Amino acid sequence: MSCSDILCIYIQFPIIKREYECRVNLDNYFQDILKQLVILKKDDFGNMYQLSDVIIIQCNDTKQYCRMNESLRTLRVKEGMTFKVY
Repeated sequence: MSCSDILCIYIQFPIIKREYECRVNLDNYFQDILKQLVILKKDDFGNMYQLSDVIIIQCNDTKQYCRMNESLRTLRVKEGMTFKVY
């Protein structure tokens, strides 16, 4: 899988004071990815979110999971979550 097929997302949840970095499989529509992230927040972020046998999202509780030299974009979604999209 090439780098263009992967989206790296930094997720911050101020309420629980936790931060996660996730790699997202871009074979899915972006709106679906956002829905999956909303669902994922209810589960253990140390695990992977999967649809059938394909890994959709993999999250680590670390700030060094994503490459630091990529441009940063911020995307706000419902429930007060802030997504910083690399």
